[in-house]
Amino acid sequence: MDHLQAIRIFARVVETGGFGRAAQSLQMPNANRQQVVKSLEDHLGVKLLERKHAQRQRHDGRRGVLRAHAGFAE
Repeated sequence: MDHLQAIRIFARVVETGGFGRAAQSLQMPNANRQQVVKSLEDHLGVKLLERKHAQRQRHDGRRGVLRAHAGFAE
């Protein structure tokens, strides 16, 4: 798994508020995004998103990932 790409996808899910909008934004199938974020969660050992119907609740674990993402963007 490309960890940098996984962090970018996760950040886009957070920014857009869901996998569907992130999929449209990044022009990738929705299912692929969900698998990548799940793999990232498994790799980090934290749950980054609470999956409830169409709504996504962010967990505290997202803060570190978002800081890392911000660092890569600079």
